[in-house]
Amino acid sequence: MKRMLFALLLVGLACGVAAAQAETKPKPEHKGASVKEHILDLSSQWAEAERDGDKAVLDRILADGYKFTDLNGKAGTKKEYLENLQKSAKSATAEPKGRSDYDVQIYGGTAVVTHNAVFKGRADDKDLTVEARGMDVWVKH
Repeated sequence: MKRMLFALLLVGLACGVAAAQAETKPKPEHKGASVKEHILDLSSQWAEAERDGDKAVLDRILADGYKFTDLNGKAGTKKEYLENLQKSAKSATAEPKGRSDYDVQIYGGTAVVTHNAVFKGRADDKDLTVEARGMDVWVKH
């Protein structure tokens, strides 16, 4: 069961596709910041919220229609993602490798972000560390 929860967390964290909602407008300190910097800030908020198990932040930045595909090819919804995160946040953590590892490409009102992340946790009383590649799609509403 622990292995399944850890796998679900890894899947949800590694292969997300998100559409940014209206609430993700740049913060006042970002007025003048580039779109790329705003997307990097949202990505950082996402990574920190996953690490901290902060469901409220994730609920705010992920679109209601958020979809993800896990490492086994199973698709999931925002509701499933948040439920699995809440159950798994204490047993596993995701650590972004750093902003320099994020690549942001802007296409009009859409941004595609690719990045690496390191996931750490325990399963069957063993420490696990997995490095994964992720891709997120942000759409301006």
